[in-house]
Amino acid sequence: MNRSLAYSTLGEPGMDVSTVISRAGLAGAVGLELRVAPGEVLTLASGVVTARGLGERLRAAGLTVLALNSYVALASGQDPTAVDGELRHLLDLADAVGAAGVRVFVKRPEHASAAEGDRLAVERLGRVLGTAATGPLVLIETHDSHSTGASVRALLDRLPQSIADRVGVIWDTAHTWSAREDPARSAALLRPWLTHVQVKDVADRADPRPVDLGTGRFPVQELADALDGIGYDGPVSLEWERTWHPALPPLTQALGHLRGWAAPLLPEGGPT
Repeated sequence: MNRSLAYSTLGEPGMDVSTVISRAGLAGAVGLELRVAPGEVLTLASGVVTARGLGERLRAAGLTVLALNSYVALASGQDPTAVDGELRHLLDLADAVGAAGVRVFVKRPEHASAAEGDRLAVERLGRVLGTAATGPLVLIETHDSHSTGASVRALLDRLPQSIADRVGVIWDTAHTWSAREDPARSAALLRPWLTHVQVKDVADRADPRPVDLGTGRFPVQELADALDGIGYDGPVSLEWERTWHPALPPLTQALGHLRGWAAPLLPEGGPT
């Protein structure tokens, strides 16, 4: 087993590049999820030259960008031209920075059925990805209307072969567990598309508020068994949601605790 640690910059908004790099060292993380938002090292206004320079600095520090974490909603009812253009630009930035892909949500509109939401998402993916066989992936996160592996798998099974290889999945493990889907089932459903897994501790299955690592009830050992069961050998990324939950401890504290809390997920329960 060769799993490695990563973290998302969601945990500390406004970090400059040097701080992003130094934070990774607190947990021995070698991967990053870079949030694309105002005030971050990459924004929607960034160009490919900026992204290319950022990628060079991160690689020199031994860091790999797992994803650019966007807020694109595949099933959005917003102006298709604008949303499609935003996603295309993000894929260009991902290519320039050296990221594996762009994180997106599905976010089916409340008035739409599951089938209609999936149809809208598949149509958007077809328009944006076109016939290009290579390039960064569009990474669907288990979230919102698609919080279970089953719902994401239903969408993935609708993808035409022409774009199937350009789509992957980020498994937000707390979301699927809180949605009453056991880790072993989620893992089996998502394995062919899985690029990395996100972890955090939550108060309880029925109360998925993020809490300090080790104080909640997220089943780390059960997740470890599920990952072992599918032979998963990729990154485990801390999604520290202090941006949305300011009462959480600082990212520095969470990263300091991450290796101990996540020990069952790592090689021999210890350092990578």
